[in-house]
Amino acid sequence: MQDQLDEDDIESIRLPRNWSQTVRHAVLNVVGIVRVAMLAGGVRPSAT
Repeated sequence: MQDQLDEDDIESIRLPRNWSQTVRHAVLNVVGIVRVAMLAGGVRPSAT
């Protein structure tokens, strides 16, 4: 297995224009799921 990427491989990786927006939404979704799970489990986040 090859550990390093060639320049050709890097140039062939295409990301959508709004990839950062998609990542942001995914992170916010995960945070929301964790908050709901904590509330459902009765765990309160520490206020430090």
